[in-house]
Amino acid sequence: MDEKHVHQFFMELMKLPRVESKLRVFSFKIQFRSQVSDLKRNLNIVNTSAEEIRGSVKLKRIMQTILSLGNALNQGTARGSAVGFRLDSLLKLSDTRARNNKTTLMHYLSKVLSEKLPELLDFPKDLSSLELAAKIQLKSLAEEMQAINKGLEKVEQELTTSENDGPVSEIFRKGRNADALALYFGEDPARCPFEQVVTTLQNFVRLFMRSHEENCKQLDLEKKKALKEAEENCKQLDIEKKKAQKEAEENCKQLDLEKKKAQKEAEENCKLLDLQMKNAQMEAENKCKQLNLEKKKAQMEAEQKCKQLDLEKKKAQKDAEMEKTETIESENDRASRRESQNGRGSMKESANEKALINNSIKEREDIPLQSPTLPLQSPTQAARAK
Repeated sequence: MDEKHVHQFFMELMKLPRVESKLRVFSFKIQFRSQVSDLKRNLNIVNTSAEEIRGSVKLKRIMQTILSLGNALNQGTARGSAVGFRLDSLLKLSDTRARNNKTTLMHYLSKVLSEKLPELLDFPKDLSSLELAAKIQLKSLAEEMQAINKGLEKVEQELTTSENDGPVSEIFRKGRNADALALYFGEDPARCPFEQVVTTLQNFVRLFMRSHEENCKQLDLEKKKALKEAEENCKQLDIEKKKAQKEAEENCKQLDLEKKKAQKEAEENCKLLDLQMKNAQMEAENKCKQLNLEKKKAQMEAEQKCKQLDLEKKKAQKDAEMEKTETIESENDRASRRESQNGRGSMKESANEKALINNSIKEREDIPLQSPTLPLQSPTQAARAK
């Protein structure tokens, strides 16, 4: 279309009544579907994000864990028995540091979840719409909704209420979930609007994931350090093991030498003992022979002494008999003389004296002659006596 035709077209339009209003309605009609589509898409994101946040069981358990940690840290104070906490307290976890000024409460939370509740670490997967929802401004959406309503009032001729009020009302109902999200966390929607809720949660997720990654990196460093120390310890142990093996081998060699030396000494001692035993046996045999000779000699001497004693005994008996005979004869002579001197008057007394003498002689005969006897000695006693 050339410039001439354009001028003719606008000239014809100027002839229409309320041309400006009609053009505005026509423009609104052209843009209506795209505006409603964008608004619907954004509100769907808001609604989905709110449902994901409110329906996440893992997020609830993490909130409970955070509350327990806070009560444990504040134990003994008025805050030690809290039943809840403000939503913005989630971001303060990264500001609460340990004494080393490196580890934060967020790091500790990540560590606790990793050790005791590892199934909660992937809770960001439950909040897949959070990133998109954080980019949406509900105030802008509300202004767009008001503009659409005003436009609809002007195009009642072209668009019926049944065709357009339905989707628009459904969109508004989805938008109400944004206010319900603030109430879900115990916050005032006026003081903590939807944008602040999703932004806070988004920052919390980012801080948590960053802390978790830092913990993982720290664990990797500690594992590498521990592995390196273990390798160094293994090398040191290998060196000590080789050293111990070498010392053991040297000790074994030394023990073998000492064993051989001891065996040699034992053999020499055995030989020496054998010689000593043989010498002792020979000496014992010689002593036995000597003792046997001494025993035989002692027996011969004893036999000779016994023979000598027998001879002496016989001689003593013979002497005793001769003495007895002499005594009897002398007594008889004495008695005869008395009888002759005293006569018959004293014969009786003489007979008594004679009887006494006979008794005396009889008593002497009753006493056995004792000859000296030598005790028999063993060859050993005889050898000792010599």
